[in-house]
Amino acid sequence: MSIWTLEEIDAQIAEWKAALQAVTTGREYTVGGQTVRHHSLPEIRDQLAWLDAQRSRLLAASRGRAARPFPVAVRGRITR
Repeated sequence: MSIWTLEEIDAQIAEWKAALQAVTTGREYTVGGQTVRHHSLPEIRDQLAWLDAQRSRLLAASRGRAARPFPVAVRGRITR
């Protein structure tokens, strides 16, 4: 069971995608009270990967299937 709803995950993904788009064009962006800049790209990509994994697990659970574990890169390290 997830602590997130699909709507909450989708909203967070949209926010982090906006951050990614902003910093790739040289702008700053504030997400969750944190200002991100171009040097934050790895962190933004890690956050998006984590959120995508959570979304996949939530969707799999809603279909009555266990999500297949797959590796996710977090701060340069692969986790399961």
